[in-house]
This record gives sequence, structure tokens and C-alpha cells, in this order.
Amino acid sequence: LSVDVVDAANGFARLGPVFPGSVLDLGANQGHSGRAFLKLLPGRDVLSVEANPYHRPRLEAVRRRNPRFDFRIAAVGGTDGGELELFT
Repeated sequence: LSVDVVDAANGFARLGPVFPGSVLDLGANQGHSGRAFLKLLPGRDVLSVEANPYHRPRLEAVRRRNPRFDFRIAAVGGTDGGELELFT
């Protein structure tokens, strides 16, 4: 692991006692950050949000392995409703 990744992981672990509660992961992709939060912040629930339904199978697999993880396929933005065109 690079020094930056280790520093970031240590930073999240130190924030655990300061900011209690659930973790909201926006832009979940395949759940990499969500899995890291579960490991670094034991006992916390993680809700990941991902706009691209392509990632649903992988996120479902993460949810099956960890009951503290859940996800929604949705876009997060400044307007309600409507449609979103994804450029992947």
C-alpha cells in the first residue's frame, strides 16, 4: 500500500470515536470504500449509493457477506426525479 492510502486509513480509524454514527458512501462503485469503512470503523453501518446499475451484483455480494452494509442504486444531486445519462 502507498503511504497515502495508509495515512487515509489511519485518519478514518482516528475519526471513529469523534464522529459516531453510520457511514454514507456516495459513489460506491463496487463497494471498495464501503468494505474499508466496515473494517476501519467496526460496529458502524455503511450505506453506499451508486448511480450505475452495472455495479449491483458486486454490491449485492458485499451485502450478503456483511449485514452492516446496505446500498441503493440511485444518483445523488441537486434535483429530484428526472433521468440521468451515465457516461461510462
